[in-house]
Amino acid sequence: MQEIKEKKILPENVRICYSPFSRTTDTAKVVADVLGISFDSCQSKAMLELRERYFGPSFELLSHDKVSSSLTIMSF
Repeated sequence: MQEIKEKKILPENVRICYSPFSRTTDTAKVVADVLGISFDSCQSKAMLELRERYFGPSFELLSHDKVSSSLTIMSF
């Protein structure tokens, strides 16, 4: 927030782009709130291109180790 103020960036010029995963969506909502931007406006956008990986809803919010071990078990 301090850098935005120092650089005199207007709130209407801010864009929040995030992956569609729940944890990044939650973070984007917090960022929008702190910046005073409506999360449901055109200034916030989920972008599929930012997904790191997607193994389906069963693996959402699991650590890398848990996903890796689950995939190893499933491959046998």
